[in-house]
Amino acid sequence: MALSNEEKIEIIQQHIKNIEYNVYNINISILEENAVLVPNTTSIEALELQLEDLNSKITVLNTELGKLQ
Repeated sequence: MALSNEEKIEIIQQHIKNIEYNVYNINISILEENAVLVPNTTSIEALELQLEDLNSKITVLNTELGKLQ
């Protein structure tokens, strides 16, 4: 049984929502890291790289979503 376009859209939207949760979580982690007396720049850089990856994933998923709508 193949998925309908509506089902595919729902799945992609859920993936995007999960990624957006992760983006928010990482932003909070960056705020926390910057709040300490001596922020760990290595940690901040790693978190920023994760943000870039997540934003790339959102872009790809939005492109796929556009194809289905």
